Amino acid sequence: MEKIFNNGKSVPINSVQENSGVHNIHEIYAEYNKGSTVILRGLQHRWKLLADFYRSLETFFNHRVHINMYMTPSNSQDFTPHFDTHEVLILQI
Repeated sequence: MEKIFNNGKSVPINSVQENSGVHNIHEIYAEYNKGSTVILRGLQHRWKLLADFYRSLETFFNHRVHINMYMTPSNSQDFTPHFDTHEVLILQI
């Protein structure tokens, strides 16, 4: 589910897992510090506060919703300007 984008190229986060199957947070931070974007998909399945928000959005819009987080370091860009073929609500913080 999770990915790291390194200069526009997707690298599965599985490649930075330890033998135990747990993500190696030090490797993820190292990629981030090199300018890679870290993408966490489906956060509504892992974080109760977002799960409640997710259900509220689905009820309000009467449509399926997904919550993803994209963390891009300052002065980095991994996606070229583009358009999506579906509706997207972006909250940039």
